[in-house]
Amino acid sequence: MKKLLFTFFLLLITSQCFGASQGPLDGGTFTDDGSGDNPWANPGYAVTTNGQAATTLLDFVNGSGRSGNLQATNFGFTIPTGSTILGIVTASTNKSSVSTPVSGASDLNVQLMRGGAGVGNNLATATKYLTTYSSSSYGDAANLWGTTWTPAQINNSSFGVEMSSQVIGVNLVNQTIYYDLVGDITVYYTPPASGGAPKQMSLAPKLIRFGKEDRNPSIRGL
Repeated sequence: MKKLLFTFFLLLITSQCFGASQGPLDGGTFTDDGSGDNPWANPGYAVTTNGQAATTLLDFVNGSGRSGNLQATNFGFTIPTGSTILGIVTASTNKSSVSTPVSGASDLNVQLMRGGAGVGNNLATATKYLTTYSSSSYGDAANLWGTTWTPAQINNSSFGVEMSSQVIGVNLVNQTIYYDLVGDITVYYTPPASGGAPKQMSLAPKLIRFGKEDRNPSIRGL
């Protein structure tokens, strides 16, 4: 009996300390914000990794060598009201038609979206894209991207992520970018207590009634 009670309290404390998560979830709506040299073709192909990709031409010769933002929203999260958001992770799978020691492409913008616009930190990296598909992850379970979040903002259909690319290197040439995945968002959070406020872990010993006597299992040999 004592071992069962000890296991129960251990599981209770663990759930309160480490929280919960939802995802990874795929976006339901994919759009081009129109800010690049050329529009994204088939933006909806970036919903999941399946060999079909959204594409755009980075035109350095006649343009800026930058793409517009490929935006993924409508993820369908259902984070409980009263939860505390701890961190957000998103991912991409992409490639470029050019990748040499002197030319290629990299991230320009990787930013979360709230209310239909980018917010918080830009987590783009300078890593050069390959000519074969490779995947990248952005954020972590304790990264809020330089801003704060509520469950209502996460659950809103306008929550999402936007990503764009740019030409890099010393030999700047036109190239095609392929995004096979934009999204795959996971949200980490502390669930609310039954009353609606975030759970608070208590380290105070709890009394368990055994027959006629109150015994404290933390000092009775568990």
